Amino acid sequence: MNKIDFDRLNMHMKKPECPCGSGEGAYEVLDSRGIYLALGCEKCLPERLAIYREDVLYGPTYEADEPIEPEAY
Repeated sequence: MNKIDFDRLNMHMKKPECPCGSGEGAYEVLDSRGIYLALGCEKCLPERLAIYREDVLYGPTYEADEPIEPEAY
């Protein structure tokens, strides 16, 4: 698991207590494009964010091989 750089994450306080039961405040974490990734505290977020590449978490843009916006039909 990579170490999370909380100073570089796009985090916003959402709840006074994290659902994981740590007693810490919960943050909503957005990717570098502003897309919701997770809700958690500094204790549980490293595990929750471990599935994401570093450029998704911190990069100004990242390459995605799936559509980001809905297709117009």
